[in-house]
Amino acid sequence: MKKILIADDDKSIRFLLEFSFTQENFEVITVEDGKMAYELAKTDAFDAIVLDLMMPGYTGIEVSQKLRQKSIFTPILILTAKDDADTMIKGLEGGADDYMYKPFSTVEIITRIKSLIRRSKNYKQSQSKIFTIDDLKVDFNKKQVFIANKEILLTKREFELLSYLIANQNTPVSRAEVLEKFWGDSTDLGYTRIVEVHMSKLREKIEVDPKNPEYIKTKRGFGYVFKGNED
Repeated sequence: MKKILIADDDKSIRFLLEFSFTQENFEVITVEDGKMAYELAKTDAFDAIVLDLMMPGYTGIEVSQKLRQKSIFTPILILTAKDDADTMIKGLEGGADDYMYKPFSTVEIITRIKSLIRRSKNYKQSQSKIFTIDDLKVDFNKKQVFIANKEILLTKREFELLSYLIANQNTPVSRAEVLEKFWGDSTDLGYTRIVEVHMSKLREKIEVDPKNPEYIKTKRGFGYVFKGNED
């Protein structure tokens, strides 16, 4: 049985999500503030976590940041009533894996959580594999990235995206493909923006000039291409 932690100061939302996930055979733990969520997530094993953005104690973003700093990479989805790009970007930069606006569809949030759990369970890197090109080195086994022998810290999702692009190097990967693989099949514009945000942050971390990328290029009309080693 999958176990999920839900943190929201709105009792009606906690009840709705607890009922909906219980119907899907999840074990559901609910709390009403961020500090309680953080303490539970530190000491108990969850398959996924749903966090309200604005709640007492710690915000959803603060909880995400604190968990990632503790090297706890449980999939996190943030819920918010704030429909703006800046808030979404802050949440994703803070370590969240997905983002949904209120009001939301219980069917969609369940689908997204199941997708996050599935990817988290199935995501495996090739054993003892190291990829190098120019000054970039990626150690898939240790999940480390280096530029000119200096380690670059990526979030779990950023590392997954980079690994996926490298696995498909020199082949265009569409935004829709990336969205479906990592965030489900939603075509909502708010979610397609997630791909752009993550790619932008990834470029900022591994490219010398993010506006003129050397590795992660955009091929107009096709998508993203990792310019890798030629066979």
